[in-house]
Amino acid sequence: MKRTIFIGPAGLGKTPENGASMKNSLLLDHLKSIGVCTKIIDTENLRRRPWLFIRLFFLLIWNPKSAYILALNSPGVYRMLQLNWLLPAKRHIIYWVIGGSFADKIKDGKYCRKYYNSVSHFIVEGGRMKETLEECGFEGKVIQLPNFKKIDYIPTKTENNTGKVRFVFLSRIIPEKGCDLIINAARQLNDEFRDRFHIDFYGPVEKSYEAGFLKSVESVSNLQYKGFLDMTGNHGLDTLAGYDAMLFPTYWHGEGFPGILIDAFAAGLPVIASDWSMNSEIIQDGVTGIVCKAKDVDSLKRAMERAIIQPDILREMSANSSSQASAYDIRKVITSDFLRQIGIRC
Repeated sequence: MKRTIFIGPAGLGKTPENGASMKNSLLLDHLKSIGVCTKIIDTENLRRRPWLFIRLFFLLIWNPKSAYILALNSPGVYRMLQLNWLLPAKRHIIYWVIGGSFADKIKDGKYCRKYYNSVSHFIVEGGRMKETLEECGFEGKVIQLPNFKKIDYIPTKTENNTGKVRFVFLSRIIPEKGCDLIINAARQLNDEFRDRFHIDFYGPVEKSYEAGFLKSVESVSNLQYKGFLDMTGNHGLDTLAGYDAMLFPTYWHGEGFPGILIDAFAAGLPVIASDWSMNSEIIQDGVTGIVCKAKDVDSLKRAMERAIIQPDILREMSANSSSQASAYDIRKVITSDFLRQIGIRC
């Protein structure tokens, strides 16, 4: 049986703390469950392990007939494809894209197109990226496939009788994920609605941002930072189900199809999100959430105010969100037929 070599971050055996590692861990578990013979090169913390590139180079030399899945960030893939370009034999390379910016880099000439000619299939999460790659000359090689989770559990939503709308943010705590926008919107809303909403933040905090973020949160009475929320078990979904809506006003340059949006749907949470990257492709405005302008405090504030004043719309959108969750079950997204289509044997 032809071996599949997987290259990408997978958590180094620990609980994944970012979207890429979480997605890759799920993918690897699924491939194993359906009988795909896979050798794993875990590139977690690749910058601290530069010697891995030497190992990867020899891996390419010694395994010319294997199928390669590249599922790491775009600079890492670019270096891998440059290494592959030096070799005479063509390898079967599947680029399972992480994030949402690399296609624009090819289009803008920041990445040299020729290195991507060796890619057999690009697996992308969004329609705009698919169109951009096809404009760059990769017609017939691009497959759009959504992000995924293993949907085995749907928590029970409980009635909110507190009189407050409970908002939650779950992601890396960095400015580009919209944390400052949320804090500033909350400050403005507190002039009129202080006792009618609450916001909890979950996620690992970037060290350079930690002191300022915690100070800002502590200065606003109805905001709280609650640490890291492990989404690998049912407890994480149970926790999310205790909220009324998720806030996700990201403007991070590498944003793709965030797995936390699937978590939100599974927990019955509508999402108030920025019109950034793939968000408007995933969230139906007014149906499964509210899409607001990116990098715009006033737009975020108005969306939150609408939820506070009209909590009934959150209940309606909650039901819609729950009904969407099963579409992202990994067993429906990544089938044996799909894997055979891209040249991976089960």
